[in-house]
Amino acid sequence: MNLRRVIAVIFLPLTLNGCGSISGTPGAVSGSLCAELPAMLDSYQRGFSDVKGSRTTSSRVTVWSTKVDLVGKSCQILQWGVGRDQYVCQVKFKDEQSALTHRSMVAAHVGQCLGSGWVRQRTARGVGEGSRVIYRRKLSGKRAEQVSLIAAPRGRRVDGGWSSFLILGAPGDPATAY
Repeated sequence: MNLRRVIAVIFLPLTLNGCGSISGTPGAVSGSLCAELPAMLDSYQRGFSDVKGSRTTSSRVTVWSTKVDLVGKSCQILQWGVGRDQYVCQVKFKDEQSALTHRSMVAAHVGQCLGSGWVRQRTARGVGEGSRVIYRRKLSGKRAEQVSLIAAPRGRRVDGGWSSFLILGAPGDPATAY
């Protein structure tokens, strides 16, 4: 396992704030997901420059608030290195079943919104417990795109609960391997 993946596994749950809600439902999917998701994937090709808000930096990762929340209310953009930006939404749950149910619901919505050329795959997480659904596509002349939907434990040292993540980025980037 490379150092970036270890860092992602340790810092991703700690870096992200818990998502709030849209219309009073925790982790609600944006009502305009099918319009916003393709726009966010186009934005990914430009390093999310058009949706980045305020910035904070640590020694390992730069974090921006975002102007678009596809899931929940506090999505962020993480930069692990030059050209390695990822859009990440996290929704916290007390138990595994709630996180898995939420991840499945979001995966179904995302699947309906993506056009042709996307390959869906369900796998175990790259590290630890949980599971993920991945949609991938390779575009000629552009960076490969991946939408990862992950259900994972936050760890006993954090609070013992589970989270559901939506992550836009490239295959192999730290958080998409999470």
